[in-house]
Amino acid sequence: MILTALVTASPAQAYPAGCTWGEMDARGSYAVCTSGSGAYRSYTRCTTWYGSGYMRYGAWEVTTYPRWSTSSCSWGDSRAAYGIETR
Repeated sequence: MILTALVTASPAQAYPAGCTWGEMDARGSYAVCTSGSGAYRSYTRCTTWYGSGYMRYGAWEVTTYPRWSTSSCSWGDSRAAYGIETR
């Protein structure tokens, strides 16, 4: 598994903190942030049985009401990488 995190915030912007992300079942991933401000979502990079790749993204969530953001590959495809995006 390749774990990655994409954090995009300029010095003047606040961003989520206290973030955790990981695998969820055989094809998906989750992300949750419990402090800071801003928004976050999970992403999963998927690979099809014939080698093509695509991305799946979870819903944007906010730290003021932390909920799991989940993303998952289609049935029969495999998870190649996963992580978290923040804004």
